[in-house]
Amino acid sequence: MVSTHSKHNKKYMIFSVFLSSDCTNTSHTKHDKLVNNLKKHGIGFKVVYGVYKNVKELSIVTEYNSELVDLIFNKYSQESILVLENHKHGLYKATLVFNNSASGEHQDLGYFRSVNKERALKEDCYTVDGDDYYITTTSDSVIQGGY
Repeated sequence: MVSTHSKHNKKYMIFSVFLSSDCTNTSHTKHDKLVNNLKKHGIGFKVVYGVYKNVKELSIVTEYNSELVDLIFNKYSQESILVLENHKHGLYKATLVFNNSASGEHQDLGYFRSVNKERALKEDCYTVDGDDYYITTTSDSVIQGGY
């Protein structure tokens, strides 16, 4: 999903423009418009599935971009984005940054890691990229049962 072979400490973000108050068609239209704008502006991204608070939605992974964060919060009224920062052994530190982040509000979630499908489905928030499943966990241990 995110490159673990980068020589630079890149920062990524995962977000969705889906809103629980929107109908499915409206959410897909917003998503498609954003995808077209990202392409138009040459911003690299990948579309994945996210499950947030047990609701499945299309999500986007891209390098962290503060202007894009402002757009996601202001134009698309999202409550939060997931920010990933390179840690070690291919793990990323995971932080949930909230819309009112001007006040610095965020929640450290631990680490973003690959797990098996069965493990991911036990969580109320996870990311799916093809056949790969990812969750946040408080441990940065490389070897754990169920992972």
